[in-house]
Amino acid sequence: MNPNSSYMFYNFDGLTSVDLSTWNASEVTSMAYMFYDDTNLKKVNLTNTDVANLVTTDHMFQYCSSLT
Repeated sequence: MNPNSSYMFYNFDGLTSVDLSTWNASEVTSMAYMFYDDTNLKKVNLTNTDVANLVTTDHMFQYCSSLT
């Protein structure tokens, strides 16, 4: 993953689930606005995702009204 993964899935209306459990996120420092306004997003799997260097998650899930 790119160290700046901000806006990666921003406003993806068709996105309903994302599995990041196998992604190498060890160098990611920003996930700000990553899922912003993904109103149909219901599930995000971050199990075992290494976020040791993550600095900001500002508004990461803002307006994700379908998340459970």
